[in-house]
Formats: sequence, structure tokens, C-alpha cells
Amino acid sequence: WVASLMADEELSLAQTQVAVIAPFAKQVQRIRRELRMAGCGMVAVGGVEVLQGREFMAVFISTVRSSSFWLSDDVRHSTGIMEDPKKINTALTRARSMLGIFGDPYILSLDPYWKQLMQYCQANGAYEGPELS
Repeated sequence: WVASLMADEELSLAQTQVAVIAPFAKQVQRIRRELRMAGCGMVAVGGVEVLQGREFMAVFISTVRSSSFWLSDDVRHSTGIMEDPKKINTALTRARSMLGIFGDPYILSLDPYWKQLMQYCQANGAYEGPELS
């Protein structure tokens, strides 16, 4: 997604105007490596705390979890951005213009904040994914 966004000449975004938020260090490292290999090494990649206080034209958020198995550990150890309203708010407000959220909608909908956001996006034509109840 990031590489295709950077290639869109109509948008004319500089790499420094784009960020990827990922909650885990290993994921941040992998995304950085993949972006460098795609020629997008200047895109900011980091956790919510690292990008706090900065704004970008486009932000992509990885919510990571594709299984509910680890959610209780995430909450107990304050990892990830599930079920933490302050982290959710910080992550969502880094984008000035475009926001992309990647994750399992069924897992995200277990959290009332994410569920409300997804329902809002769906009602306003800004959601792609399986139908939400």
C-alpha cells in the first residue's frame, strides 16, 4: 500500500509525509526493511509512542492480531493498541488527510472503540472488508 501510494503522481507525497504505525518492535523492523527494499526508506515507521506528537499526510496502522488468543496478554502487558483508548486516539490522530487501518475486523470488533470506528467508517463508505454486524 505504501509503495503504491508513493507511486501515485497525482498525490505527489514525499516519503517524509507518510507513516506506518505498528505496535511491536519486530514488526517495525520488518516493515522498515520491506519499505527500504521498495525504495521507501524515508517513510516513518514506529510504535504509537515513537510517532506521538508528529503528524503525517498519510498514516497506515497495523493492528497486528489475527487471533483473539493473545488479546488478554496484550491488555495485561499494555502491548499492542487494542483496548487502550489513549493509544487508539494517538494512533488515529497522526493522520492529516488519509488513514488506513489494517487488521482483522472480527478481532477489532471485540473492542468497543474499534467497533464503533469501523461502524462509523462503514456507514460513511470508508470501510473495505467483510460486512460488520
